[in-house]
Amino acid sequence: MAGIDLDLQKSGTIPGAGRVELGAYDISSGSWTVEVPTRLTTCHFGLGIADYDTGNDSNILVVPTDCVITSGAVTFGRTGSIVDEDVRFRYLLAGW
Repeated sequence: MAGIDLDLQKSGTIPGAGRVELGAYDISSGSWTVEVPTRLTTCHFGLGIADYDTGNDSNILVVPTDCVITSGAVTFGRTGSIVDEDVRFRYLLAGW
């Protein structure tokens, strides 16, 4: 797992609601999961949106996470059957 990429990953505070992190991360061809580094210690919500280009049409895929933080990272899993291409996804994490 790579460290936090300050060009692709940003964080901030929502007064009264906690911290949010958002950014972009890549999933390699053939991989079902990717670990995204986080500064959160507690995750309450996580969601990723991946954009696939499968030739003549594009597919948007929601990428879930169980919000378990292990060694400073949250794991996002791929859903569906498209695993044979690299894809970038944008994500949002909320917590403390």
